[in-house]
Amino acid sequence: MKNNMSFIKKVAVIAGLTLGAFSLSAIADWTAPLSAPPTCVTGNPGCDAPINASATGQGKMGKLGLGSITAPTGPELLKVLGGVVADTLVTRTLAVTDGVASSSVLTSDASGNAKWQPIPTPAAASCSNYGVSITDGVVVHNTTGNPLMVVAYSSNPSGITSQVILEGYIGSTNSVSNHIASSKINNGISGNVVTANISFMVPVNFYYKVLNAVNMSFSGTAMEICR
Repeated sequence: MKNNMSFIKKVAVIAGLTLGAFSLSAIADWTAPLSAPPTCVTGNPGCDAPINASATGQGKMGKLGLGSITAPTGPELLKVLGGVVADTLVTRTLAVTDGVASSSVLTSDASGNAKWQPIPTPAAASCSNYGVSITDGVVVHNTTGNPLMVVAYSSNPSGITSQVILEGYIGSTNSVSNHIASSKINNGISGNVVTANISFMVPVNFYYKVLNAVNMSFSGTAMEICR
């Protein structure tokens, strides 16, 4: 009788172990994903796991949080707590919210770190010479710190029959070899008064002169262009 009971117990233990192994195998087969992402149907066991590290392209319909255990709660689909490094970023709109203020410009340091800065107020224009008379044939050095507009005219006020000629020259040295402006008026009728006019720009630190070629009545002015 004891031998029979011992045999029955052994059979029961073996049967239990066999049934347990079969159950574990069945559960393992049941919980495995039915297909690989992203074609695994949402809701099937094993199909709702986070994005994995495979080289296969994957898509995700829902929101995603990186560096955070929570997904975005606003309209954004991606939330990143930390930095993002990318070779190329393509976007239709860009919002930089740190330090944002109205009437600001986005500036960058030497490392490419961007931040908002108030729009700088332009320095007030500095013009000390709004109009300086020009002497015929005299070379002048523009040291005003601003470009100059030179305007000159010459005429035959007595109405004599003659040509009226004005020439303008500029240069980076006092040789002023660059012929930049010219006006020549022929007067073939005695008593007619004719006038020649020229105007030209003089860059900062350049030299200039106006030449009244036939020694008629002359007047000229150099005016600073305030910036």
